[in-house]
Amino acid sequence: MIHLLSLAGRRALEELVATEPVLAFTFDGTLAPPVVLPSQARMQPALERCFRDLCALLPVAVITGRSLDDVEARLPVRPAYLVG
Repeated sequence: MIHLLSLAGRRALEELVATEPVLAFTFDGTLAPPVVLPSQARMQPALERCFRDLCALLPVAVITGRSLDDVEARLPVRPAYLVG
C-alpha cells in the first residue's frame, strides 16, 4: 500500500483520474456526517464546495437508501448518477 499524498500516490491518482473513472459515494456517513435523526443529515459547507467542483470535473454517483427527492434536496448539485 502506498500513501495517497506521497509522490507515488499522487502519480497513481493522476493516472486514475486520466482514465475518467466514475467516483461513487454514499450520502449518510460519507458525504454527510453521522447524525441521530436522518432528517438532520447535511453536507458540511467545505465539502459542498468540493463536491460541486468534483461533479464539474468527473462523473460522480451518489448511492443511498434515501428517496431520490430526499437526497437530491441535500446535495449542492445533482451528480451524474443518483441511485436511491
